[in-house]
Amino acid sequence: MHLFDEPKIDCHPHVLDPQRFPYAANVSYRPAGQEIAPATQALLVQPNSGYERDNSCMLDAIARGEGRLKGISIVDLDVDTAMLKTLKAQGIVGAALNPTSHVSRQ
Repeated sequence: MHLFDEPKIDCHPHVLDPQRFPYAANVSYRPAGQEIAPATQALLVQPNSGYERDNSCMLDAIARGEGRLKGISIVDLDVDTAMLKTLKAQGIVGAALNPTSHVSRQ
């Protein structure tokens, strides 16, 4: 078996607990609200590669996460309020616009 044949884990979580571990005095950005969660929860970010704006795989993982997962989706530039509400109901707490995938491909 080659190294590249083994299962991979792509992760980049941040643990934020400003109540127990206050932020440094000189930081310019202090995460708050839904950005803060216990280490038993995770925020998933829709990958640019592979799926682009098809959030189905991530939404499935959130649905199976027993309330421990939330997500950042990638949406179309012209996304409407109804779609954003639908995504929110499915565990999405933020949306990203990916300008590299919105470039006209003529």
